[in-house]
Amino acid sequence: MQLSVPTPVHNPSGFGSVLKSVTDRLAALVGLVLLSPLFVFLIWKVRKDGGPAFYGQKRVGQNGREFKCWKFRSMIVNAEAALETHLAENPRAREEWDREFKLKDDPRITPIGHILRKTSLVGPRPVVAAEIPYYGD
Repeated sequence: MQLSVPTPVHNPSGFGSVLKSVTDRLAALVGLVLLSPLFVFLIWKVRKDGGPAFYGQKRVGQNGREFKCWKFRSMIVNAEAALETHLAENPRAREEWDREFKLKDDPRITPIGHILRKTSLVGPRPVVAAEIPYYGD
């Protein structure tokens, strides 16, 4: 028999809640100001191929809720069409895609996209709904 132990949740209230909210917003504002030159550079680099700098896609978050995840675009414009062409012309890539829903050497990723993906500080990305079956329970 497996026992489930509830995890205590800290839920600040009153002054602590207000202080946390103000601190979070202030830290976000300072971070945004300090990182803005880097963001401007990244926007310029990503847009060099003529596409938009940002990409938004529905992802599955906590408790299975979908949300719009915005990020710097790391793939070429028309990536889905390029993927279908690549998979049709490369049986090994098709096999890898069908098995893992990913490609080790994905031709859709731009040069700046490789750098963005390797230097992400956010952590694991949320998955799209189509990937959920690959993870099981």
